[in-house]
Amino acid sequence: MSRSAPTKIEAVLLYYAIGQIDEPSELGEWLASFSRECLVGRVRVSREGVNATLGGPMAALEAHMLRARRERRDVFAETEFNLTRVGDEETARVRDASLRRETGFDAYRWRVVEEIVTFGRAPATKATSIRRLKRDAWDAALAKPESVVIDVRNGYESAIGRFEGAATVLAPDIRSTSDFASWLESAPIPDGAPVLAYCTGGVRCERAAELIAARTNSAEVAMLDGGVVRYLEQVERDGDDGLFCGRLFVFDPRVSVRARKPVGSETAAAASACAACGSGPVHDYCSDRRTRRARCETCRLLLLVCDRCSTTTGGETGRRRRPLACTSCAARRR
Repeated sequence: MSRSAPTKIEAVLLYYAIGQIDEPSELGEWLASFSRECLVGRVRVSREGVNATLGGPMAALEAHMLRARRERRDVFAETEFNLTRVGDEETARVRDASLRRETGFDAYRWRVVEEIVTFGRAPATKATSIRRLKRDAWDAALAKPESVVIDVRNGYESAIGRFEGAATVLAPDIRSTSDFASWLESAPIPDGAPVLAYCTGGVRCERAAELIAARTNSAEVAMLDGGVVRYLEQVERDGDDGLFCGRLFVFDPRVSVRARKPVGSETAAAASACAACGSGPVHDYCSDRRTRRARCETCRLLLLVCDRCSTTTGGETGRRRRPLACTSCAARRR
């Protein structure tokens, strides 16, 4: 269910709500009725809640938030909306027609789904027993060597940016959220260790935190309130670098958002080597020279490649030392 909209993207809005939705189709159509002509992006509605990533003019996004809060308090009374203005560095990307199509920001789309985040398990409930940490408390927990930090995002997201600190940071090399539960079964989490979980905007942590609490012997489980998006907003207000390094992958035409602190660890640098020639580090899936993102030629997984090995914005193909392939597909070719 979509409607094309030649919308100017001045800002991006992320939000989710977890709670019983008796008529998801009715709610989805109601949201679309005042949004499809002026906004672009994706809305997922299910009986367990709503998950949305939208772009458009600032005034239209603010009006969307206001109306949702005012007229459907039964769903959105406790929802925290993350509204971020598009930065100067990102303007060219959000204007790029191919990136808008690839990320689903060429139209307003909504659909009814079984899960607002695909974990492949029972319907979600809000993780009321999980501590939600703001920036200062998160940084303090990250500074403790006994803490275990779990990046709930996909491997291609953590490849360009992650938290670094004294704590043990685990970044699963998973392809989709549905792989997380399987990864957790053998995750190297010591008994009794405090576990911290984070994701982009918070919704994946709502689900992952429940799994972590149920399937590990952790002393306690906490999540980053509002995700990295809210964390970086607070870092900007505080005027320091924070502990998130590199770039934050986002599911919209911006592709990623630059953190104030560059990636510095050997682990992060190794993860961002060019998938074609092995040089690095490669810091992002796009650059000033190209907006077309590289993918595995077999399974279509996003890959980090350097400008020399990538397809350029003009459509010319650079020389590659080997075919573009993710590690799994490359292993099968041997």
